[in-house]
Formats: sequence, structure tokens, C-alpha cells
Amino acid sequence: MYLQQEDIIIRTVTDDDVFYLVKWWNDGCVMEHAGFYDGIDTTCQRVYCQIQDEMDEKEKLRLIIEINKNPVGEMVYKVQNNDVEIGIKICERNYQNHGYGQKILIMFFDELFSRGYKNILISTLKRNKRARYVYKKLGAKIQKIEYKSYKDSYGEMLDCIFYILNSEEFYRNIKIEKNF
Repeated sequence: MYLQQEDIIIRTVTDDDVFYLVKWWNDGCVMEHAGFYDGIDTTCQRVYCQIQDEMDEKEKLRLIIEINKNPVGEMVYKVQNNDVEIGIKICERNYQNHGYGQKILIMFFDELFSRGYKNILISTLKRNKRARYVYKKLGAKIQKIEYKSYKDSYGEMLDCIFYILNSEEFYRNIKIEKNF
């Protein structure tokens, strides 16, 4: 996959991205949103193997987000029938809280719906207010809340919110402009 709008690129991960993924995944500040406060303590070899395994899967794809040709985050999507489950994180702090997440999601969701997927499924920890705000703004509806269903790296049980977004709600809630 390769999507570009102005200075934002969403592209399929390559072996050259292992360094960035290891850096981000081992950074507790980046991984805190997922309950890994000290990162996940991975290695280049493990990440390289994971990328290779994912490249062999037909239903799952890991993507890198670039802004001004700099890798700043990652996305993943997994196809389930006519639905797509996605995950996103802007990992470089200098690019957080500048509206990039919403722009990236608009680009990505528009592409997924144009490919004919029926629904986009998104989950996040209940305490991730920033993500929840953006998902709601784009038209996602809460499908379910699972209380104390996710164990963080310290053993605390956390609440998860699962969202669903269909194309009608998405296009009703945003105005797609091909050039931001």
C-alpha cells in the first residue's frame, strides 16, 4: 500500500523500518497507550521476524506513517470478512497533537472504504481520551465496552472500548478533501 497527500505518506513497512519499530516499541512513553509503560523490550531480530511473518499473511498489513519523508508512526490493519480492524500510533512526540492523526485516519479510512470494506473496527483503552475523541469525531460508534478485560504490563486490569465505523457515518461526519 502506498498513499500520499501533501507531506503525509502511508506505506507498507519494509525491512529498513526495523530500527524505527524497535525504537518505538521499546519506548515506554510511546507504548504507554497500550499499557506497556516500559516498552516491550524487543530486538531488531524479533521485529525483523515479525515483519517477515506479517508479509506472508494476506489479511494483515503493517504500515509506516511518514511526514515530510520522516517515519513518525505506524499503523496496522487486519481484514476480517468485509470488515477491517485497524490500529494507529504517532510515535514521534514532535508530531503528536498537531492534527496529523485525524488527517492520517481520514486518508486511510477513505482508502479502505473505497476498496469496498463494510466497517472499520477500532479498539482503544478507555483512558485514551485523545484517541476516543478523534474516533468519535470521524463518526465511529461504541460497539461495546469490556471492563477489566486487558492486563497492562504491571498486571492492572484496564477497560477497553471497541468502536465500529461504516462509510455512511464516516462521510457524514467529515468532508473529504483530497488536498488538505
